[in-house]
Amino acid sequence: MDKIPKSQKTGFRKYIRVGDVLLIAGSIVAACAIALVNILSGVGSARPGGAGDDVLAIGAAVVIRADGEVWRRLPLDADAVVIYESGGRRNVIAVVEGGVRMEEANCPDKLCVNQGPVSGANGVIVCLPNRVSVRIEKEEKNVHEVDVIVNN
Repeated sequence: MDKIPKSQKTGFRKYIRVGDVLLIAGSIVAACAIALVNILSGVGSARPGGAGDDVLAIGAAVVIRADGEVWRRLPLDADAVVIYESGGRRNVIAVVEGGVRMEEANCPDKLCVNQGPVSGANGVIVCLPNRVSVRIEKEEKNVHEVDVIVNN
């Protein structure tokens, strides 16, 4: 076989080598594998069965903040509807079936209402015009609390 001198190589063979092709293919395979794992495990999803749903077994609370301050904290496992009103701003927040949603708001864009319910760890709903945020947070455990006492 005759070898083609480097000066006569043209097009794609001049710039791309076998190692480059292997690197690109490996990167694509790795990205697809990561995406598949994320989809199957539900990472980042707000739907039931998503990655954050283990928070319900541990315990969680709905924390409602208004103007950057905690306004109310509600247990996630008890259904409730609360109304926040201040300075002409109004938000109706519902905790139902282990999730939370903004049922009503008098903001102009209604993005917070149209977002729908969130559930799982760190689910967030924000109403920027009314300066209200709703977040599902894990209950913090006292680090000095005894988990288990074992007798020998």
